[in-house]
Amino acid sequence: MQLKRKKRRLGGYLAAAFLPAALIAVFYLLAEHTSVLSRVQRQFSRPVLDAMGRAFSSVPFSFMEFYIVLVCAAVLLFLVRLVRRLILGPGPRLLTLLKYFLVLVCAAGVIWNGYCWLWNAGYYDDSFAEQAELKTDGAYPEELERASRLFLAKANRLAPLVPRDGEGNVAFTLDDAMDVCPGLYDPLTEEFPCLAGQTTRPKGVHFSSLMSRTGFTGIFFPFSGETYINTHQPAWSIPNTVAHEIAHQRGVHLEAECNFLGIAACLESDDIRFQYSGYLCGLIHLTNALNSADPEARAAILKDFCPELEADWNYNSRYWREMEGTVSKVSDKVYDAFLKVNTQPSGLKSYGECVDLLILWMQESSRSPVRLPKRI
Repeated sequence: MQLKRKKRRLGGYLAAAFLPAALIAVFYLLAEHTSVLSRVQRQFSRPVLDAMGRAFSSVPFSFMEFYIVLVCAAVLLFLVRLVRRLILGPGPRLLTLLKYFLVLVCAAGVIWNGYCWLWNAGYYDDSFAEQAELKTDGAYPEELERASRLFLAKANRLAPLVPRDGEGNVAFTLDDAMDVCPGLYDPLTEEFPCLAGQTTRPKGVHFSSLMSRTGFTGIFFPFSGETYINTHQPAWSIPNTVAHEIAHQRGVHLEAECNFLGIAACLESDDIRFQYSGYLCGLIHLTNALNSADPEARAAILKDFCPELEADWNYNSRYWREMEGTVSKVSDKVYDAFLKVNTQPSGLKSYGECVDLLILWMQESSRSPVRLPKRI
């Protein structure tokens, strides 16, 4: 009799696991018809994320970290109960294992469904570049060098003017960004109306040093519609990280485009700390790209740093070297695979694609004091 009840319960678990699995299958079948997922993104995912972002912005703590701790505690309790049932519980062990496996499949399916329908659907919508009609087919080495020189000149000019602490590092905290954030994207939204949207307050991550070990500086969390910032990273890069994550809030999914928009938003800011962060971040991207095209030109540029810029550059390099390790390497591999699965075939290399957008934008921008050569 007890065995029959267990089998009936097992049937219920099987049915419960089937629904989320079926919804995931529907999502990936619809991935072949991007127009459908595009409508899902615009009519469901984006409004829901905006609503959650407004709701959770009033929560005084990091919901993402609370969520992660809750999931980890649930997994630990799940494993403890499983072991206890296998050792002390009555009935066939195989049925017990199957039941717990179905519970695990159901829970994982619910979480992955949320991620797919709230966030991944956006990867199948028109990209920012497509909506903004920005078309580029790559930068020539001479364009990279000219753009690098322009960003170097700006960074050299701003570096001595940026407020610094007693150790000579840029003095900036996440709280300093709060007055700038609400209007940070106003200039870009005028230029690119597709960026219209809300900006909610970014929150710091309590375990930021651990976040640095994984190589992440910020993250958009689709289960609360909020952005979270690693406050342990070098302070000069916090403004650019904030601008990057706000691009995700505005519905931009591709990392290369968010990198470009983060830099562009900083350059358009009236705050000198955001400007410096944008020019230094852009200089890193440009010289990294230039290193593949013309290493000698990059080496020459690195010799022309002012003392303050050189100190920030060296501190940034030293910081991220210290953070490298097994966790960082595993995180890179996992995230690289994630990007490739989600319509970004270049994986982590897609981050370098922001350089092409940056150069194109600077070419077409009347704000640029140096006109970069047009493509033929």
